[in-house]
Amino acid sequence: MPSSAKKADDQFIEAVVCDPEIQALLGKDKAIVYLDIYGWIVIDSVAPGVSVDLQGTVVFEDETTKDNVPLMVHFSHGDGFVVFTSFHNSAQVTKDTEKILKHLVFEL
Repeated sequence: MPSSAKKADDQFIEAVVCDPEIQALLGKDKAIVYLDIYGWIVIDSVAPGVSVDLQGTVVFEDETTKDNVPLMVHFSHGDGFVVFTSFHNSAQVTKDTEKILKHLVFEL
């Protein structure tokens, strides 16, 4: 892990939905996500060509916060694309993340 990487607590986040297709899927521009693993590594920045789909304010284990943290990103690769999410399909999946994950897996 890079020395600058910060870990975050498990937490619910009201994320801003940046992607118009996901906004249409959810019918709103905010989504509740649950990051259920204590000590998850927060995305610090994204490279050119990487699209931020969801972002929000994160609380770190030292109780500091950071706004506009990418929580879901995607980028083109070959004939398809790669998606990375900070949230996962867990027992505590929210209705919003369930819709997003099903869309990513079954409809794209």
